[in-house]
Amino acid sequence: MLNDRPVPKKLVAYYRLSKPKRGKNKSETIRDAYGMTDQRRDVASIRDRFDAQIIGEFAEIETGTNKKAHRPELEKAILMARFHKATLVIGRQDRLGRNTHFITGLMEKGIHFMCADAPDQTEMAIEVRASFDAEEARRISARTKAALAIVKENGKKLGSARPGHWKGREHLRGFKQATIASVLAKRRRVHENYDQVIHLITEWQSKGMPLTVIAENLNEMGHSTLACMPFTQPAVSSVLKLYGKKLIKHFVTGTCTECNRGFRVSWEQQQHPEQPLVCYRCIKKKSRRASA
Repeated sequence: MLNDRPVPKKLVAYYRLSKPKRGKNKSETIRDAYGMTDQRRDVASIRDRFDAQIIGEFAEIETGTNKKAHRPELEKAILMARFHKATLVIGRQDRLGRNTHFITGLMEKGIHFMCADAPDQTEMAIEVRASFDAEEARRISARTKAALAIVKENGKKLGSARPGHWKGREHLRGFKQATIASVLAKRRRVHENYDQVIHLITEWQSKGMPLTVIAENLNEMGHSTLACMPFTQPAVSSVLKLYGKKLIKHFVTGTCTECNRGFRVSWEQQQHPEQPLVCYRCIKKKSRRASA
């Protein structure tokens, strides 16, 4: 046992690098201090230690400081870990992120993850370590900003103001072009996230399943919205509108065995046709009598 946790048998590996830095000749990429090879080696050590199986591997190049940064590979890794009830394993905790709220948010959602360099650490140790990583990220940011300010004071142009920065990409320069590119990128992320659930939604809806039940089923399967939030009835409706699917409304009516009134049969009652049909009013009356 690891701090009262079962020994992991299924692992989902996640590797992350920060945005690559360029060398002096702008063609040679400087190797990350803790690169992919090092991370894969450490994750393999966890696999060998617990005789576990790696059922999936995800890697991406993205910053770990911004909690709002879009990290599609991490979202896929979390979904797979949830669906297969596996453990998310990373080489070092800072590879998961250098943001305290992001780390604690994963813990609050019940997502089990393990660091290869400290597989036996407790939840308190994880929170303390996340605070140190966040502080280190702030210090790195402050040093970088100070260095760039000195370079700018010396008259050197930075960013998109550099000569030749837009060479071959002039069509992307400007506010309108950047806005269009941002919209297209967001649309692409939306379809990458919802392409795997739209067929489930349409299939369930064709059977008469309400949107609330569809949302509950998607959450149980480990799916989430683009903002990594649980599905709700409005979210499912928005996905249908996104793909141009019409909202099919199924109405099944029946006669109450208690008051002989016609009423709309709920989805739960439709799943148990052997039970007598009772309307909501009669059910409410019975509950009041029982509580009195």
